[in-house]
Amino acid sequence: MNDIVSWSAVRTADAIARKDVSVREVTEAHLAQVAAWEPGLRAVVDVHDSHALALADRMDSRRPDVLPPLWGVPVTIKTNADMAGYPSPNGIAALNHEPVAEDSAVVANFKAAGSVIIGRTSTPEFSLRWFTSNPIWGVTQNPLDRAFTSGGSSGGASSAIAAGMGVLAHGNDLGGSLRYPAYCTGTATLRPSAGRIPAYNPSAVG
Repeated sequence: MNDIVSWSAVRTADAIARKDVSVREVTEAHLAQVAAWEPGLRAVVDVHDSHALALADRMDSRRPDVLPPLWGVPVTIKTNADMAGYPSPNGIAALNHEPVAEDSAVVANFKAAGSVIIGRTSTPEFSLRWFTSNPIWGVTQNPLDRAFTSGGSSGGASSAIAAGMGVLAHGNDLGGSLRYPAYCTGTATLRPSAGRIPAYNPSAVG
């Protein structure tokens, strides 16, 4: 395993800022973890490898003088958040077809901060269970011990982080959907107060 995937978000961003490593090197290291774990783990269920590498190359060749805070940091996005060009199934097979037209605010903020989105993570149907499974991708495994759950609803996100697939993972939480998965996989999370982080999906109807 490449040591890069064990670095924190702060260390990763700092190493890129100091030019100790390139954005491509960091992206490749995390995508190698995805390739090693998936599809068996069923955590990162929508891999953006070619797009992420192309973006990393552009970032290395067009590096601004002042770097945004997450410049080059590999992240994953939960499949219940709108990301332009991709469906937002939220664990529902019937919703896993039509791409959405616009990024949700949280995705737009990740992009504006300079992160590299390497893929999207699984969630239970409607993000409403304390374990992660759905009819699209099946049961998300816990990389520490497959006999135990990775939690829910952000179980794909917690499993991805525990396996070194990304430095940060987007998730969301009303009743424990960040806190419980972090407990299950020995990772850390932050659950902001309701309303602090925009949770609206532009594709939402009604």
